[in-house]
Amino acid sequence: MSLQGLVDATADALGGARDMYGQAAPASGLPSTSGLQSLKTDLRASVDTVPATWRGTGGEGYKQAGGNGITALDNVIGADNRVGPQVVTASNESRDGRSGMNGVVSDTRAGVNAIAPSTDTPAGKTVLVNHLEGQLDRAKALLTKSEQRNIALANMIRSAGGGYGGGRGMGGGMPMGGGGMPMGGMGGGSPMSALSGLPGMLSGLGGSDSRSQNAALGRNRLAGGLGLPTATAARAVAYAKSKLGAPYVWGAEGPNAFDCSGLTQAAYAEAGVRIPRTTYDLVNAGQAVNRNDIQEGDLILCNWSAPGTPEHVMMAVSPTMAIEAPTPGQSVKFSPIPSGHIEVRRVA
Repeated sequence: MSLQGLVDATADALGGARDMYGQAAPASGLPSTSGLQSLKTDLRASVDTVPATWRGTGGEGYKQAGGNGITALDNVIGADNRVGPQVVTASNESRDGRSGMNGVVSDTRAGVNAIAPSTDTPAGKTVLVNHLEGQLDRAKALLTKSEQRNIALANMIRSAGGGYGGGRGMGGGMPMGGGGMPMGGMGGGSPMSALSGLPGMLSGLGGSDSRSQNAALGRNRLAGGLGLPTATAARAVAYAKSKLGAPYVWGAEGPNAFDCSGLTQAAYAEAGVRIPRTTYDLVNAGQAVNRNDIQEGDLILCNWSAPGTPEHVMMAVSPTMAIEAPTPGQSVKFSPIPSGHIEVRRVA
């Protein structure tokens, strides 16, 4: 397998491991508890007042039935109060686990970017493989920890839920673990399956890669999951950088002056890609990308005058910085990617 294939496979495995966490539910406990408490209060008031006006066996029967209902509600409220904190813990575990896996992906991306230029040498090749192995080990440790916590949380919730169903335990109404309620954000199946086979591929890397194949790590798209740019995107960014200091002129498309979308269109035209001319059309170009996965060459649409109507476009040069032709009176420059609402489009 080539080095590029190994990086792609590692990216797929790490992306799959991260996706197992899903999105954490709000850590606010169980929403049913307050409603059950209100129902119990209303039922108690009814039981206390009815016997005064409803005498005889009917009143006594209602009082007994109401008392049984209050006891049942007490059981369920008590179970809610015991289960709720464990649900909050599960939500927090999901958030923390996904954050940890995001860190692994980010560090893997940074390492591959740094090592790639030297992979045309045996030493550079070894460094890259060692880096990938280390990141996979980190991901495995996170998944193992999450799996262990999932089991413990499921057992605690089962134990705490004794008041559901009249003391019959959780039964089949509240599936645990990988069923209807993923614990700690982890989905069904074995968490380790997301990384299966990778260490063997890494350690089994042979010497069949040519020098040109290894050098391609510095030029070509390696793995979208690691946020590495395509050669086309890199060419577009290089063109835009060559225009640093060129003045902003509304409607200008280069080569000596640009407006915001004129710069991005000229940059991608230099790289052999045709993209729309205006921000209003660029908002639908290419494919949407999550803010957390911004890579070099992505278009950053911002300054919204209305929903779906961006008034400005920048080109990312890193996950946090972009190059832009800003406003009249300014020149093409580097700027931070805005912290407010943006939409990210990948066109190459």
